[in-house]
Amino acid sequence: MMNETKRRSARQEAAERKQNEREAMEREAEAHDEALARAEGKLVDIGSEYSFPASDPPSFMGGAAVAGAPPNPKLEPEEVVRRLSDPKAAQPSPPLAPELRQHRKAEKTPARKKG
Repeated sequence: MMNETKRRSARQEAAERKQNEREAMEREAEAHDEALARAEGKLVDIGSEYSFPASDPPSFMGGAAVAGAPPNPKLEPEEVVRRLSDPKAAQPSPPLAPELRQHRKAEKTPARKKG
């Protein structure tokens, strides 16, 4: 009887140690998760500080906004130029070689219907 009682108490002690170890590991894991969450929160806060102010303006302007740059009275309209800066650029292209002319002529001619 005495041996059985010792065995039970030894088993109970071993079970209690295992339970205590599990609980300690769970507490440690929870503490680690909380520390990780705090670190992630700090990273988000730091990122928010660096991105402020945002580069995009608000989407609603109150109806008083006009598209385009503000008018500048100092600028005059550009002069319209009607002459070419390089007259050679507007020269007609050289005549096509005879074989190319025939090829182009064949492309333009519609196919005849038989009938």
